[in-house]
Amino acid sequence: MVIGEATYDVSNRWLSLWSAKSHEEQRSWTNMYVYLGLTLGTLVISLLRAQYYFYLILSGSNSLQNSMLKGLLYTSLRFFESNPSGRILNRASKDQQVIDELLPMTLFDAIQCLSMTIGSLVIIGIINPWVLLILIPILPSFWYLRRFYLRSSRQIKRLESVTRSPVYALFSSSLNGGLSTIRAFNV
Repeated sequence: MVIGEATYDVSNRWLSLWSAKSHEEQRSWTNMYVYLGLTLGTLVISLLRAQYYFYLILSGSNSLQNSMLKGLLYTSLRFFESNPSGRILNRASKDQQVIDELLPMTLFDAIQCLSMTIGSLVIIGIINPWVLLILIPILPSFWYLRRFYLRSSRQIKRLESVTRSPVYALFSSSLNGGLSTIRAFNV
């Protein structure tokens, strides 16, 4: 990701240098070939980065699924007696859904936005370092907003988990006990 961001920033810097040249120097084929090479390099690095990242995430998800299933299969019977099947099913399915669907894209976007922000700050710092002084009041306010968001998000996730477990328990008990009744009445 660092190499991809560096290539992207170099191509933008090359474009700014190219546009600052005189009209006759701008028409040189060398400038166009350098910019084309940098752009194609950025594209190839971005594709390789995405491919490798999602391969790693898929491998991690598969490993977590296998270890979670192994842990459930080899746990004691007391665990299943003390926890309702709806709660166990809720935790297992919700955790796997988050790891398979939400985490990869969220983490990829976060890392990409972070690298783009750092790249932009480096470019700004090179061109005009005085502009970076605005970060002094902005960073503490972002830190405060982050803490506020995390507290709220944690409470919302807890409430969602509490309300989801009875639905799974009802579904599981309907399948276990109610299926024979449904079949008996031919419904």
